[in-house]
Amino acid sequence: FLGAKYLVFPREKAQQLLVTNPGRFQVGYEDDRTSILVQRVLPRAYLVATGERREDDLRLLQTNPDPSLVTPADSYSLDIDGSEKIHVKAEKDSYLILNESYYPGWEAIVNGKPVAIESALGLRAIFILAGDNTINTAYKPISVRSGLYVSLLSLLVWVYCLATARKRELLTRNSSTNSSESVS
Repeated sequence: FLGAKYLVFPREKAQQLLVTNPGRFQVGYEDDRTSILVQRVLPRAYLVATGERREDDLRLLQTNPDPSLVTPADSYSLDIDGSEKIHVKAEKDSYLILNESYYPGWEAIVNGKPVAIESALGLRAIFILAGDNTINTAYKPISVRSGLYVSLLSLLVWVYCLATARKRELLTRNSSTNSSESVS
C-alpha cells in the first residue's frame, strides 16, 4: 500500500491488517461492512541509512521501513517535465528512496555524476555517500527515443514518396502536353 494514505477494506480484512501490522494503521471510519484505514505514510523522498553498500542492503529494504527510522529529504522539487531535484544531507552512506514506482528508464545524477537507480520494494532507490548530496532524476526511457527516431524516419519516407509522386505527375503532365503539341 506504498504511498496511499487512506485505504478502504471490508471490515474483516481491515481487522486482520490492524492485528498483523500494529502501529501502521488507524481506523479513520468504520461501519458494519466497511472500514477506512489511515496508513502512516512515508515522505516522497527519504533516506534509509545503511553505512556501506552491500548486496544485502536492498534485500533489507524489501520490507516497509518503520517511519521512525527514516530521514526525510531536506528539499524535493518536481519540474513540469517530470524531472526531480532532491537535496539531502546524509550522516552516513544511505539509500535515498523515492516513494514512486521503479521502472526502467529513470536516470539519476548525484553531485554531477551518473549513478544507477535500483529497485527496493518496487520503489526507486539511489545509493548516496555521506555528506551533502544533490540528486537530479529524469525519466528518459529508450522506448521514447526509439519511437521518436522511427517517427522521424517514417516522416522522411512519407515526404520522399510524396515528392516522388508529385514529380511523376509533373513529368507525365509535361510529356502529355509535349505529345499533344507535336501531334498538332
